[in-house]
Amino acid sequence: GADENRIEVSLKREVDILQSINHPSLVQLKAFGSDEKRALLVLDYCPGGDLFDFATSGGKLLTPRLIRRIFAELVAAVRYLHANYIVHRDIKLESMFR
Repeated sequence: GADENRIEVSLKREVDILQSINHPSLVQLKAFGSDEKRALLVLDYCPGGDLFDFATSGGKLLTPRLIRRIFAELVAAVRYLHANYIVHRDIKLESMFR
């Protein structure tokens, strides 16, 4: 129905965007496949996990210097996306990986 069509259009748009971007601070789409019921997106492996887990782990690894570096990389990635007319509408620590 209409919902399935909307999902299909959204998925195609997401895949097209992921295929078009190339920036060191953004994950890359390695492969994509789908059938009638599911889609599989293969992205870069990020062994350090997401930044939410890192920030809330209670460790003292999150130094001011590291925070500045993370912020600078985030700003550079968003600047790249905006320069390519792409808006990331879900920027949060859980969407950022180490």
